[in-house]
Amino acid sequence: LVLLAPIHFMLRANWRRPPPRAVHLPSTLIAVAAMLALVGGAATLREGALGYAGVILGLALAVLFVLLQRRVAQPLLDVEVLMRNGLLRNALFVQWLLYCNAFGSVFLLSLHMQSVLGHAANTAGLVLAVSTLLMAALAPFAGHLADRLQPARVASVGVAVVLIAALMATQLDAGSHLLTIGLVLAVQGVGFAFFSSPNMAMVMNAVPRERTGIASALSATARSLGMVSGMLIVGALVSLNLGHDPVGADPGRFVATMHASFWILAAVTAVALAVSLIRAR
Repeated sequence: LVLLAPIHFMLRANWRRPPPRAVHLPSTLIAVAAMLALVGGAATLREGALGYAGVILGLALAVLFVLLQRRVAQPLLDVEVLMRNGLLRNALFVQWLLYCNAFGSVFLLSLHMQSVLGHAANTAGLVLAVSTLLMAALAPFAGHLADRLQPARVASVGVAVVLIAALMATQLDAGSHLLTIGLVLAVQGVGFAFFSSPNMAMVMNAVPRERTGIASALSATARSLGMVSGMLIVGALVSLNLGHDPVGADPGRFVATMHASFWILAAVTAVALAVSLIRAR
């Protein structure tokens, strides 16, 4: 609400009605159906055939969506632009992989603090805020640094720091102190701060001025898709290892699931780091 007032009074705006069929409705429906099938399937893998069928259906619909975008006149996703623009493609790919860590870590560590360590929800929330606060505080500095140095190198440092945070999280257990969890989140927040601004600069600078809106939308999509992908990984492991049982019913099994999740997220982040280093070189 505070931001709404200066936007309303200080920024010029005009409304232009989009042309007919500007948004390809079948593509929209296929994209939504693919995400629903993937999320639902991953969350019910323990049920057997139904869960696996959901995942397979989601993947098939995702492939169909990409193929369809290459045929329609007004695609939701301009695949040809991504195929031709290597800088944009790599920046979005790294962003997608890195943001697998973002929400998966919050989900796992929140449950760990509450169900395994026995802390109240408000205590867990305060600890989780450490990552966000550090990211907000350091991101402007990282953006300024990227203006002076090569943005790809600064972003690579951020990816490496997030990888360190994921590896630190694999060592958490039922006896971990809140300070240790806070340290993991702090390291993660520093990593995302040094990644987000430089990588966004590369995304926006990879396209002509008239396509910056498309680049911004693609960046937001990659970020959201990364968080959904991370939750797919975590949700699948929770479904397979815990099923419908409450997390607190078997803390040891949840900790083992959390370790497996963070090892997979660390491997995904390592791939992001490799691509980012190649890009920087």
